[in-house]
Amino acid sequence: MNPRHEHTSAIEDHLDELLVTAAGRPRAVRHLLIEAEGHLRETAAALAASGVPVAEAEAEAVARFGPTGAASRAPLWCWLTPGMRRRITLGVLAVGGVAGAFVGVAGALGAVVRAIWGAGAIATPFPSGSYTAADCSRWMRLAPSAKDCVSAMTIDHANDFVAMCLLAGVLGLVALGIRAMLQHRWNSRAVRWALPPAAEYVAGSVAAVLAAVGTSAMGLDSILVTHGQGVGQPFVFAAAASLAAIALGALARRAARPQPWRVAD
Repeated sequence: MNPRHEHTSAIEDHLDELLVTAAGRPRAVRHLLIEAEGHLRETAAALAASGVPVAEAEAEAVARFGPTGAASRAPLWCWLTPGMRRRITLGVLAVGGVAGAFVGVAGALGAVVRAIWGAGAIATPFPSGSYTAADCSRWMRLAPSAKDCVSAMTIDHANDFVAMCLLAGVLGLVALGIRAMLQHRWNSRAVRWALPPAAEYVAGSVAAVLAAVGTSAMGLDSILVTHGQGVGQPFVFAAAASLAAIALGALARRAARPQPWRVAD
């Protein structure tokens, strides 16, 4: 083809310049060009859809992208494809939502522990001298059946623990609801395969296992140090984290199964 008849494209010119100026291994440069082209064409398409002429849209996309010399120093988030950004968002909502939901489960277990063994089983009072007479009066008003200030304080702390956990559970369910809505809206091959199918669930399951081990260790330490005061709190978290690890592991196994081939989204 005669070069004089080639269509002039600001994006193509910018990619050519990026190719000859980018440093690194060939594979890294190739990936850089793919990500850069996706970002540039997405921006240009959005501008063109708003009525900007194609040539001007491409030039503006290049201007927003910045000079090629800064490419290797750009934040990682700028190089993520739209599909990968959406997949990461869905993954964060999934793991965060499951975590919040199981913190709510911990709150429900804490309420059971409180009902059976009392507030002292899941809460520890402040040490003597760390609160004022006004604090003591407030706690006594909130728990008039308590025999003394320390007992009233423990009851208040136990109530706060259960309430905060249940609130986290509600927020977790909200996050899962938002994820379900976005997943339906972003249901494309580019999003589904931006990361390995079970990546977020595997990461969440590992984090849940570590949380279960850590909170179990805290519970054992509580038995040895405080002689059981507040010991229920770390153990209900350990139980909830163990359940979360099982749930996330099951989701990871399900996501890793081969999916039926679809010709198009």
